[in-house]
Amino acid sequence: MTPGWPFLIARGRRLGYRALLAPEPMVADREYGVLTDAVRPQTARDRASVIEVTTPGGRAYTVAQVTHRVTAADAGEPEDPLDEHGRPLQLLYGFACPRTSSLEPAPEDLDAARSAALDAYRRFLADEEGFTLISGPAFPLRSPHSTPAAVPGPVGPVRVGPVPGGSVSSGRPAPEPAPPSPPRPIPRVFALLAGAVAVLLTLALVVRCGWDPGPEQPPRPECTAAPATPATSAAPVAPAKGEPPGPSASGTPCPSVTGG
Repeated sequence: MTPGWPFLIARGRRLGYRALLAPEPMVADREYGVLTDAVRPQTARDRASVIEVTTPGGRAYTVAQVTHRVTAADAGEPEDPLDEHGRPLQLLYGFACPRTSSLEPAPEDLDAARSAALDAYRRFLADEEGFTLISGPAFPLRSPHSTPAAVPGPVGPVRVGPVPGGSVSSGRPAPEPAPPSPPRPIPRVFALLAGAVAVLLTLALVVRCGWDPGPEQPPRPECTAAPATPATSAAPVAPAKGEPPGPSASGTPCPSVTGG
């Protein structure tokens, strides 16, 4: 049987609208805020309307909601309760159930939700500041509804393999085996990189073996001509006694003396 969970969103004499009663799975997942965002006061009071919500965690619900003005009998007080500004109070109550394709809220389900909502609201009015959220337990849903048809997911490829002691038929012809893929050629970029590496190695060998200058040779001395000095005339020196006469001052050789 499909479950239903009651809820209540209301404001007090001083505090604004908030969730006072929430479906049990929403409280467990801390996702009841989706109701405060989706449920709004309706113009037509005490008439149910149906909406759909999806929680942040992906849970989908169908929600039946009713807007009701709080009376003295509802609050257990002698007069209709008002807020601190003198405005009447109203309840936004109802029930949630797992997502359905159609839902016609039954009076029995709305009465069950209203009873749980009024009990929570009286406790809220007694202590607004100290009130804590109430988790609404499930009740068996009696409202006519239908669930959406299951949509089959995409069918993946069927794998056929050997089974010991028998064979497996998938109901489809076995796919043709794929032809072996041809060997992939070496990418052109690899060939270019190999050529570049070879060139770099060759250059390294040339630099290391062919360009070695060897031991350093000492520099050769430069040959420079001595500066010419002007000739000076010298006074003739008289030869010593017994020595042959030397060359004359004019530079003409002296006659040699030969012994007789």
